[in-house]
Amino acid sequence: MLKYNAPSNKASPSLSNVGSLAFGPKYLSSKLSYAASAAVAEVAADVAELADAVAELAALVADVLAAVAELDALVADVDADDAELAAFVADVDASLAFVVAVVAELAADVAEFDALVALVAALVSLVAALVSLV
Repeated sequence: MLKYNAPSNKASPSLSNVGSLAFGPKYLSSKLSYAASAAVAEVAADVAELADAVAELAALVADVLAAVAELDALVADVDADDAELAAFVADVDASLAFVVAVVAELAADVAEFDALVALVAALVSLVAALVSLV
């Protein structure tokens, strides 16, 4: 079994303070410990506040990206509407060109009819002249 040997004490303590720093208190005082704890808690609170700010910034960036995506979709819709409108205008132009062609053809037919009426009138005049000779 082990036997405990108690440390030996000097008969008279030294009155010198040389080297007394090495024998300072092993632990900080309560006051210093609380101050250090408070400082650490304050830094932790600042870090948590910074983390919250970073999270808010990330949420804001996500909102901005979503708004940009919505704007891109809106621009794409407007571009599609522009293309549809251009196609509609082209259809109207083609229809108008067709109507103009039909009107021109009708005008040509009317001119032919007028020429035919003039020929008939001339023929009637010739027949009338021939009848007056007889």
